[in-house]
Amino acid sequence: MLMNDPKIIFLDEPVAGMNEAETSTFVDLVRVIANGRTIVLVEHDMAAIGALCQEVLVIVDGVPVVADTPARALQHPQVVSAYLGASDVDDE
Repeated sequence: MLMNDPKIIFLDEPVAGMNEAETSTFVDLVRVIANGRTIVLVEHDMAAIGALCQEVLVIVDGVPVVADTPARALQHPQVVSAYLGASDVDDE
């Protein structure tokens, strides 16, 4: 149980600096505490995002680009260009 039983938890880049094993342990912990709660996660680690998120909002230079499942959002041309390093993808 978490102190004060929060209904919303905000996490700002919680896996930054973690190795794969630590990230995996963290993902498992969030899954345990997430039941009945909303988790708002700001993160750049695509593995953690894919493991934890049902829906993502991708923001590029302060502008919302796509809100969708992680798998679909990662296929969006602006997301690929901005965060995955592809320089030859046209913006929609």
